Amino acid sequence: MTKYLFSIVFLFVTSTANAGTIYIGDSGRNIYSLDTASFSATLMGQTSSTMTDLAVDSFGNLWGSSFSSLYSLSSSAADTNIGDFGWSGMNALTFGLGNTLYGAGTGSTDLFSINTGTGNASVIGNTGYSSSGDLEFDNSGTLYLAANTGSFDSLYNAGTGSFIGSFGINDAYGLAFTDNTMYGFSGQKIFTVNTGTGAISNMQDISGMVAGTQIWGAAANNAPVPEPATMLLFGTGLVGMFGRKVFRRKN
Repeated sequence: MTKYLFSIVFLFVTSTANAGTIYIGDSGRNIYSLDTASFSATLMGQTSSTMTDLAVDSFGNLWGSSFSSLYSLSSSAADTNIGDFGWSGMNALTFGLGNTLYGAGTGSTDLFSINTGTGNASVIGNTGYSSSGDLEFDNSGTLYLAANTGSFDSLYNAGTGSFIGSFGINDAYGLAFTDNTMYGFSGQKIFTVNTGTGAISNMQDISGMVAGTQIWGAAANNAPVPEPATMLLFGTGLVGMFGRKVFRRKN
């Protein structure tokens, strides 16, 4: 299989504030704040469009995406359309260096940098896999992708261009890192993810707390947010492995 190497550099620093809170959005346009200690969800409000993913910047501001547009969200989930990505299929968001917003999507193996002022998405690399639903950093600055990789969705290191392991389930639509733990979401369930193997455990049904039939987006409010003063080089290569079958999710 032919491999194409796309060079990209990320810089990171760890943040540990406000551990234990995950924002989630469901297929019914509802946005919740989820406490990971009790797994109780509090309804924040409802957006005008279904958010395919969520992300939190270093100031604690909540952002969301439809397949085609970027939104900023208030504490009551009222949304403002920032602008179109220029591409339809976005279902994964996460913040990196200097509040740079990264994205990925279904039907494409591209990695995007998204302008939070205009919504415009620019291709900056190729992950080799179509996103099943999310990008997320851990506290060491490793960038993970929930990816479409075959019979089941899988965890992928998008910085080193390496496959980690299968989740053993389909429809892995959300990732969120908090409490030094990677959480994942599928349907109306939450689970923990072993970032070394991709194996999932501790799956819990939270269907009584969410109205929508599926959780489509997730974001932790303590995800690693880089600052220029503390920098770690990471991910000098993203390997694009073409020829893999691309599946469409969240449609």
